[in-house]
Parts: sequence; structure tokens; C-alpha cells
Amino acid sequence: MADAYVAYAAEDAEWVGVLTERLRAHGVSALKDRHRLLPGSVVVHEVEDAIRSASTGLVVFSPAAMAQAWLRQEYAALFQASAGRDLRLVPVLLGDAGPPPFAATRLPMDFRRLPAEGDAFEDRVALLARIVRGEQPPEELLRRVEDVQDDLGVVRGGAARPLTGPAEPSVVICHAREDLEYARGLGRQLADAGLPVWTAGRLTWGDDWVWAIRRQLASAVAVVVVMSPEAQAAQDVSRDILEGQRLGRPFFPVLLRGERHYLLASSWYFDARGGALPGPAELRQLRRLLEPSGGGLRADTPPPWPERRKSVPPPVDASLATLSALLAAGEVEQADVLTTALLLREAGRHEFGFIRPTDEDARRALPDAFLDAVDTAWAGLLPVSERGGLHGFRAQTRRARPEGRGHRAFAALAVAYGWTDAPHAASPRYETFVRAAACAPEDHPAFFPTLRSPQNEAQKDWHDQWSLTVRAIHQRLADRRHT
Repeated sequence: MADAYVAYAAEDAEWVGVLTERLRAHGVSALKDRHRLLPGSVVVHEVEDAIRSASTGLVVFSPAAMAQAWLRQEYAALFQASAGRDLRLVPVLLGDAGPPPFAATRLPMDFRRLPAEGDAFEDRVALLARIVRGEQPPEELLRRVEDVQDDLGVVRGGAARPLTGPAEPSVVICHAREDLEYARGLGRQLADAGLPVWTAGRLTWGDDWVWAIRRQLASAVAVVVVMSPEAQAAQDVSRDILEGQRLGRPFFPVLLRGERHYLLASSWYFDARGGALPGPAELRQLRRLLEPSGGGLRADTPPPWPERRKSVPPPVDASLATLSALLAAGEVEQADVLTTALLLREAGRHEFGFIRPTDEDARRALPDAFLDAVDTAWAGLLPVSERGGLHGFRAQTRRARPEGRGHRAFAALAVAYGWTDAPHAASPRYETFVRAAACAPEDHPAFFPTLRSPQNEAQKDWHDQWSLTVRAIHQRLADRRHT
């Protein structure tokens, strides 16, 4: 019989008793916890022994749970064991509670709004028991329980452990939960065509989903994004796109409904409105990426560019809130990529991927209030005084302002902001270019925002596009100080 250690608050003992009784019926025993120790037992030793013996740790998060100091100790011990050995840590949500930040990286089992009886409760218990026993749940049971992707809406991105070792190269499909059926059909079609496919449906409860998705994106041969109004509103989808762009992964956007995602506005896309699946030409494009010499979404006979459709801009307040949230979480590189996308969107140049300094692009469409809001977000990364922080537009203009025109003006700014050591030095790909400054932003003042768009690096003139955007934005900043 498989063993699980269950950590819970005393107030939840009755509900936990029902849960453990039903788990036992499915071949899972709950090890003795601190609430059930015999008189004279040394609590710390008994709990430590139980945790060492367990293959799975279940932490019941309820409104009463995290107010109890001892439960926090149990949670910390279980979390440490999950990081140090193969103990699976599954957050169990009860009442009206969500997991704390570190547990939020694990897919939870959600019992909220479920009575402790009935078919829905029994299905989740049966699924939880199979997870503890290390067995693959049958498809019929999975269909009766909310899909894993639904549970991603319960959690938020928290601290993720470092990536260790590459995942198997695959085509990663990102989608909103409302588009699950189409994504499943798309995954089957790609698999039947001989392509390795990975989706969040491969995760199971207790997996460190932030780490797992990032690991897959780091080795992805292509990132397929199913675009829809729901995907546009889904933070998880946006973060996957930003992570893929940061890593320079090739994208294969699929427009299922509505308009294009604003983060992919300058990308080719497959028009799947009406539920169409990619045809032979598109499958050839994806297969080419698996070849050792691959590296671009090109085919011998490329499919025609679909009818151009506008992208949907995110609400400005929501976009700025996402930027602030990324910086608060230490996701500096994603915040940098998002900043460029927001400026392109605001200037009406998102479909082109760069801003021109020679016309009214920036002057017409980038209001002072928007630029100030972006600067405030970046200044908050490492605030140093009333004058601002180590990063942001004000920090950069204190170091240097554009002088002259053309590439010489850009090169001077690049040296001043620490983007390069010499005016004509070659610039590496984005992931390498930004790594040191993202890891230690305090040692690279005025480095961010870089205004680089990693997705453009598949194009031969990407450096020229970057130069144009930098000159346009910083000339706009200089001009408003003279008005």
C-alpha cells in the first residue's frame, strides 16, 4: 500500500478524515501525522520519520491552514523534501483558499466547492490515489475530472527552480483552456505526422508546472500558439509567449477565433478559423525544424500569407500591471520583451516589429503618460533615490541622449547603456546578450529596457530594426524635454 503524509489544520480534521478513509479504499494509507500521535511521542521525530517514509506529501490549504505555525513547519519540511528527493508534493485546495507562492508552482488538486461525498468527490479521490501510487490515470477518469489546464487558472507563477538538463525537443502547444478540444485535435494531427508534441496536458498533479513548461520551451523546436480572445486574456499564454521569445524559439501561431495575439502581431500565422487544421505545407514547415540544419519557419514552397487581420491590443492598464508584476517577480527578461511589445503596440508598429525615427510613429502615438508609466515600472526594479532607479528611461537619459542621426547615434547609446563594449562590436543573440544584466541588474545600471525584440532575430536586418527602434524612442524622450 502506498504511503502519503497529509499536513492539515486541526479545523479541517473531519474533512481530512473522510479523505484519508476514501484514499485507503483505493490502496493509499495516510501516515501518522501530529494530530494522531500517541501520548509520549516526540512530535518532531515522529513527523520527520513519517515524511521520510512517504512517497507523496499532501498539504491541505484552507482558510485556517496557513494561520497555524506548526502546519507552516510541516509544509516547509515537505517542500524541502520535494526539492531534495523524489517526494511528490500535491497542494490540496479546500474552502476558499489558494496555495502560497512556492506551492503555487505545483499543480493542485482542487476540492473547493465540492461536498465530501458524491461522484465528483469520489472521482478526485480516485485520481489522487493513482497519483500517489504512481499510476497513469485512465482517460475516462481524466475526462470526468477537470482538465489539468483548468487547474493552471488556480495557480500563479512563483519562484521556479533552475532548469537542469534539456527536455526532449518537441513542438510545444500553448492554448487557453477554452480551446482545449482544438488543441487536442491539433496535437493528434502533429503526432500522426511524426512530430514530437508536448502540451500542458502531459503534466500531472503535484508537478512543478512552471519549471516543466520552461524546460520544454527551452528545448522546443517550435512553439504553436492557439490564438483566440480567451488566449489573449490568459496570463499563462502570454507568459509562455514571452518566455519563448526570450529564448528565441520559432513560433507557429494558429488563429482559431477573433484577432491575432498582440505579442505575435508581426508573425506569419495559420488561419484556423472554423476549426481547420494545418495542411501538408504547414506540416512540412514544422518537420523542417527537426532537421539538424533547420532553424526557420520556411519551406521550399511556402504557404501563402493569410488575409491580414488586426491584432487585439491589451488594455493599457492591464499591460502595465503585467509589466509591474513581472518585475516584482524578478522576471526581468520577460519584462524587457514585454516592454518592447507594448511600445510597438502603442506606436501602431506592432505588425512591423520596429519603430522608425524618421517620421511621426513615436511622436504621434507615444503619450508622455504612457512613457512615464513604463519608466516608473522599471525604476521600481532597483529604486535608489527620488530621481528614480537604476533602470528605466530616466536612468538611461541621465547617462546619454541621442546625438546626431543614423547608426553612429545608436552605437553611442549602446556603449553608454552597457549593451556593448565598443561601438562596432557584434551583438550576440538576445538570450546571451541579456543574461548577465538580468541575473545582476544592480551591476548593470541603465541596461533596461533594451528595446530589443528577440523574435526579429530570425531576420537578417534585425540589428537595423533594433537600432531604428532605440533611436525613435530615445529621440521621442529627448524631444519632449525641449517642448
